[in-house]
Amino acid sequence: MSDFWKRLKLSRNVRKELDHILSHAPGSDKSLKERTNWFFDLLDWIRHRGEIQHVAEFKTGTPQSVRVRHILNILDRNENWKLQVASTIRSIFNQTSALNLFEQTGLTLQDSVAAEFIDRIQKKFLPLPPDETDLAYLFQQNFRSDTDLQWVQQIDHLTLQRIQELFKFGLDDKNQPIGGFQKDAKKAILLLSVQVQALGLSSAIRLRLSDPDFTKNSFYLFAQYLQKYYAENDQDLKAVLASQLNKKIEACRRDLADIKQHLNEFGVSVQIVFQIDKLESLLRRIQNLFYITEQQEIEPIVLSNFLETLVSESVDKTRLRPLLGESFSLLSRKIVERSSETGEHYIARSTLQQKMMFNHAFGGGVMTALTCILKIAITAIGLNTFFAGLAASLNYAFSFLLIHFFNFTLATKQSSMTAPALASKMQNLDSPESFDKIIDEILNLLRTQVTAVLGNILGVVPFVFIIAFTYAAVFDTPLMSESKALDTLDDFSILGFTPIFAAFTGVLLWLSSLIAGWMDNWFAYHRLSLAIGQNRRLRFILGDVKARAFAQFLRKNLAAIAGSVSLGFLLGLTPSIFQFLGLYLDVRHVTLSSGAMTAAIVSLKGAASNYYLITAALGILSMAILNLSVSFFLAFTVAVRARKIQAPERNRIYQAVIRKIASSPSLLFVPKKMN
Repeated sequence: MSDFWKRLKLSRNVRKELDHILSHAPGSDKSLKERTNWFFDLLDWIRHRGEIQHVAEFKTGTPQSVRVRHILNILDRNENWKLQVASTIRSIFNQTSALNLFEQTGLTLQDSVAAEFIDRIQKKFLPLPPDETDLAYLFQQNFRSDTDLQWVQQIDHLTLQRIQELFKFGLDDKNQPIGGFQKDAKKAILLLSVQVQALGLSSAIRLRLSDPDFTKNSFYLFAQYLQKYYAENDQDLKAVLASQLNKKIEACRRDLADIKQHLNEFGVSVQIVFQIDKLESLLRRIQNLFYITEQQEIEPIVLSNFLETLVSESVDKTRLRPLLGESFSLLSRKIVERSSETGEHYIARSTLQQKMMFNHAFGGGVMTALTCILKIAITAIGLNTFFAGLAASLNYAFSFLLIHFFNFTLATKQSSMTAPALASKMQNLDSPESFDKIIDEILNLLRTQVTAVLGNILGVVPFVFIIAFTYAAVFDTPLMSESKALDTLDDFSILGFTPIFAAFTGVLLWLSSLIAGWMDNWFAYHRLSLAIGQNRRLRFILGDVKARAFAQFLRKNLAAIAGSVSLGFLLGLTPSIFQFLGLYLDVRHVTLSSGAMTAAIVSLKGAASNYYLITAALGILSMAILNLSVSFFLAFTVAVRARKIQAPERNRIYQAVIRKIASSPSLLFVPKKMN
């Protein structure tokens, strides 16, 4: 058993001795499987650590690149070994196909993000079926990680030239081609051009071009020119066609840029972004292969660049995160941009705007007071877990919709909307003027949030107090039983799970803003405003003017409706779902909880101890901080990453804001010009 564990430990870096490998090259008369296994042994000796420790860090690729030079030096000193090694390597490349290596390795093979994601998972965890006749198999088995890319990049051009010389060592005719590289590369170019044509003529791509006529489509013409090029025998005409091919590739890239601009304007689809990335990688591979096939003698620098690109793309196509990042980055940016447009309206920059924000927030608090009372009534009915959560969700969703349509404000919904608006202004930060402006904007945002929270609480608390007091006076019974009221105060205690639940609620607030942004993008992408406004049946029912007005109403309010409804169901149903799963995870929303705490205090008629009151009040304070900060942090993180704003710039801004608040805390409550 100990031998098993020892072999398991050594299995990752097991390798044969170099002298044994070089002296036992099988030669061209042995089977292809035997020769490829020998080639794997040689590459394993280069790639694996072995038992001897190296001064240089292995992940840098330095030891591996030194080993390549060491092998060449040994072969230069032993001509017999060199002849046998050269003959073996040549025979491998002469009897294997490079078509799949050029046409598949490092490229996206599937037609959708989901299919590509599943394919990468399978390739990541499942071994490749052996195929010694396919160079793609030999390549993928030996170049799988960043470490492999590192040592390939560190092979200098002189070493590459020596490797090229090794391939032809012992040949009488040095110009004799080795393997079918040129032929396979041309076949791969033709296959890739057909893929470019098919993908470029798909409706998703073609209909977003300025000219939808497919006969003028650059992707369609590119494949035609390529076929003409390889069918032409006249060298002068081939030179003209080669120049036209390069122009067609640039035309294809311009069309892809136009499609991206179209997506920015009318909405983003993850599938189209995926197809654009695939087209770009296909064009890049065709251009690289075309350049190599037109070289009479491949220069070491050209070979080095192509090999590095091939290894880099091959390593990237084994990863899952870049796939999702590439596919969703443009979508996240579009959602962020649409959220930032909404968030601009939630930032007060003057005393008048601050007063208006307080009034809107006060109205939102009054509306939330009714929501709190209905929530208490739903709880008193004693519904089972699911239906209680569903009823609470409908209550919250209806309340949030009323707040929106009455033009009131709920502070906790603001933070996830204002964060993208703030991130959109974080540009040209090297300029002192721009830097000062972003600092002032952050202070405006923080002050707006403080104003909105105070307005919500000052709206919800007195109205819940009045309703609870009136209910007790009219019905001669408190709104809550004594035990329920004490449990409510205890649930809100800062000494319990309240901070955790408040932070989790911040996540739900952020998720609802994402849903709102996604819905806005979806509505724009499908051009539903135009479709609904021009719908014949709707125009017959409502008339032309009202149909267009309804379409404009949806365009203006759909995102807010989606955000309000989704937030209501997230707050209401999430605890029920977790309870069904056997987990206790509740929500703590500062405005709703302030109302519930007020109802509990009125129901107890002053019987609550100071301990309950103080810990619950501190719990409410923690809810305000965590609801806003967590949702803001998540939204801001997504926004700055979508806009590719670097960490040093962000840190410099954070430090400046902290210094400014520390020097003048009143800026959180009063605009600068009122000091």
